[in-house]
Amino acid sequence: MNKPWLPKGRVIWWRCPRCDLLFVDPQPDARTLDALYADTYYGGAGDYTPRKLAMWSARVCTVERVCRPGRVLDVGCGRGQFLMQALKRGWRAWGLEVAVGAVATLPSALKARIAVGALRDAPFRDASFDALTYFDVVEHVREPVEFLRWGRRFLRPGGTLIVTTPDARSLKAVIKGRRWKYLDFDCYLHLYHFSGSTLGRALSPSGFEVVRWFRRRGTPL
Repeated sequence: MNKPWLPKGRVIWWRCPRCDLLFVDPQPDARTLDALYADTYYGGAGDYTPRKLAMWSARVCTVERVCRPGRVLDVGCGRGQFLMQALKRGWRAWGLEVAVGAVATLPSALKARIAVGALRDAPFRDASFDALTYFDVVEHVREPVEFLRWGRRFLRPGGTLIVTTPDARSLKAVIKGRRWKYLDFDCYLHLYHFSGSTLGRALSPSGFEVVRWFRRRGTPL
């Protein structure tokens, strides 16, 4: 039986005794989450410093280790930094973002490549992308397995999904325990925390096969 693991601010974190998944229950309602994203995530200017863009360029290079440049959909594309770097490297890159405020001030050429709305209603053709990226997004969604399934229909047969998410079993997470920074809901707005094992459990029923893990500073890719 699941038991409360950590009351933290406005939420309670629970840990599944069978699979070790960390999750928030009850989840804040949609209106509360929308307000928090507008305030916490996209209330200020985007970060386009050389250091931040270099990080996104490195992510593009990592994607290219498992997928040749082609058509890519970045789900939860935020301020579009990944799209900018992918386009520079020859990808035909498109984005999807649920938060209107994230794309409102972007240059028109970049904004034209981003659809605003939910993944299940995204205006893209089925099987039209070679790669799908979920960069630090799966921990934010209410139904991660369904979210993975919704994205899969946009991938061509044999296409590649790339997921990043904080690793709840990383050395830093284990050492920090209940003081691990990503448990601060008001700062990060995470609803779940996965390990490699629990992320694999979510991917399998969604129709994906784990081909490769990369680790950079404790984060699985």
